[in-house]
Amino acid sequence: EFIYNQRMLDTLKDFTKDADLNLQLAVQCQHLQRWKIARTLFPMDKPGYFQWRKAVMASQLAITAKTLQSQGIEEADIADITAILSKKGKEADVRAQIIEDVACIVFVQWYLEDFAAQHDFDKVVDIVRKTIKKMSSEGLVAVQIKPLSLYVTKVLGAL
Repeated sequence: EFIYNQRMLDTLKDFTKDADLNLQLAVQCQHLQRWKIARTLFPMDKPGYFQWRKAVMASQLAITAKTLQSQGIEEADIADITAILSKKGKEADVRAQIIEDVACIVFVQWYLEDFAAQHDFDKVVDIVRKTIKKMSSEGLVAVQIKPLSLYVTKVLGAL
């Protein structure tokens, strides 16, 4: 979690030079204790996956609010940060899209190859297609200039 957090923050700083403090805090909380709720507690189908994601999001938002409160962050800022994380109004709040882009860039650069080792090639290509759909044009440009493994380059070439 610490390494992921650092990669998110470093990628945010590379991606946008003018990230406000709330965006920096949100990007650091984006994956907070995601492991706390096991995926296996939910049905291993698509509806179960979405149930798990919803439960993880609710947990992450509660942990984020509690952590930020303990650090003396103002309630208005906590509300702003949790709104960014919940992706409400993603089209209206560019910061929610920035976090989406940063998370996708980090996934492709650092985690896609390990993920791919657990799945067949066609499934990996499908996942990358879905990842790309979440990204802005700026995010797509940014991921292309990152150093990527030969395997990840092959996956991207199959799109």
